[in-house]
This record gives sequence, C-alpha cells and structure tokens, in this order.
Amino acid sequence: MSLIKRTLQWALPATPAERVVALWAFAYFFMLLAGYYVLRPLRDQMGIAGGVKALPWMFTATFATLLLIQPIYGALVKKLPRRWFIPIVYQFFVANLALFWLLLTLNVSTAIVARVFFVWVSVFNFFAVAVFWSLMADLFTSEQGKRLFGFIGAGGTAGGLLGPLITIGFSVPFGSTNLLLVAIVFLELAVICIYSLERCVARSGGQHRDPGRRRRGELAASGGERHPAVRRLRPADVFGTDQRRQPRHGGGELGRAGPARSEERHLLEHLARDHRREPYGAHACGRRAAFH
Repeated sequence: MSLIKRTLQWALPATPAERVVALWAFAYFFMLLAGYYVLRPLRDQMGIAGGVKALPWMFTATFATLLLIQPIYGALVKKLPRRWFIPIVYQFFVANLALFWLLLTLNVSTAIVARVFFVWVSVFNFFAVAVFWSLMADLFTSEQGKRLFGFIGAGGTAGGLLGPLITIGFSVPFGSTNLLLVAIVFLELAVICIYSLERCVARSGGQHRDPGRRRRGELAASGGERHPAVRRLRPADVFGTDQRRQPRHGGGELGRAGPARSEERHLLEHLARDHRREPYGAHACGRRAAFH
C-alpha cells in the first residue's frame, strides 16, 4: 500500500464510496473559498475607494440586501431540484463578477460600482458558504458528518490560504481588476466539482450514506427483512393484544407457541419491551435536507 493511500485512509476514515464523495466535496470547498479569498482583499480596496465615511452605510446595505434576498432564496430552494439550483446560483455569481469586471475596466461610475461590489462580496460570502454546507448536510448523515466534515472543512482552509497568495502574486503584474477573472475561474471549477459530486452520489446509489450503520430507529425495519419472526408480525402482536382475534380457548398463536417458537416469542417480547420503554418516535432521525 502506497504512502499516499495510507495517509488518506488515516486522514479520512471512510468506506470507498464515502471517500470518493468526500474528496469531491473537499475540492468543491477548496475552489469556493479560494475564489472568495481572491475577492476579499479587492472588496476591502473597493470599500476604501467608495469612501471611508460610507462604510457604515455599506454594512447597513449588506444587512438590508440579505433580508431582501433571503425570501427569494427560500422560494427557489422549494421550487428547483438540487441538481439545478446549486449550479444556477454559482453561475449567477459568475455573471455578476463578469459584469463588475466590465464596468471597472471601462471606468464606469467607479465610486458607485466600488460600493456595490463591497456589498455584493459580503452577500456572496454568506450565500455561497450556506449553499455548500446545506448540500453537505443533505448528502451525509449525522454520523458521517462527525467523521468526514473535518476533512471536508480542511479543503476550505486550504483554499483560504491559497486565495490571498494568488492576490499578492497577481495583483501587481496583472492589475487588481483582473483578479475578478481569477475568481471566475475558481467558481467555474467549483461548479465542475458540484457536477462530479452529484454524479458520484447518483452512481453510488446511496451507498455513500453508509447503509451498514443504521440508526436504532431503523432496527425493526432492517430486522424485518431478515428474521422470519418479524416478517410475520402484526401491529397488534407488538403494540398490544387484538382481543377480537383471540380464541375462546387457549392463548392464540403466541399462546400456543411450543419450544420451536421460543425464538419468535423472545424476539416479540424484546420488541414489546422496547416499545413500552421508549416513547414513539424518540429515536426517529430524518434527513436534514435543505433541498427537495
């Protein structure tokens, strides 16, 4: 086993299906935050160009913009499927960056464009990262998140380190305005990672969600597929006694069970005890889906 493979297994304790999805998520977050941290120094520069006295108003405008956009964002999440919504969001941001680059290159109302750009980058940071983690919560279970989200988050940290280095290295020879083109490239690479991530999820058929690690709330359903006693269960056998089906003499099917049915009796009693001990739905765990 190569050193790289051993290191990967140590840093990413996961099944093969989980590992592929987590690596694409790592790359996605890396590209996303690298693009943002290329823009962040430019945002600060634009904030100063727009006037230092206007900074409080720009922060207020950022807050107001978030309040206005949030209902629109929620409505789109409800109506569009995930595989369409997320790429559309990032392509919208790419189109905005291309427009800002054009306006700044042509020196069109530089002070106003600088102030709008300052607000736009702040809003972009909020929504871009929120969309990413919503997707991660949709793809992975809570147990998987404890094992994989640290590794995936490291991708964002690495991107956050690369972005400022690119800004330092390219701002002087190419000009700060052309850094917008670098950010566009990173966002397009993030969209490619999204498409690859969705393809891996579709190809795995849900195996990346680690079906072998079932929650306790799924115990009866998973056992029902394998144990003959559970396949013959009626709701009245587990949750109560159906008096209408009790014979007048004898104890019914369970009452007549002999030594050959002892295993079934033991299993039924165990399930009945669990039901009496725990309130209904106490261990039900639903998927925290952000997109439908």
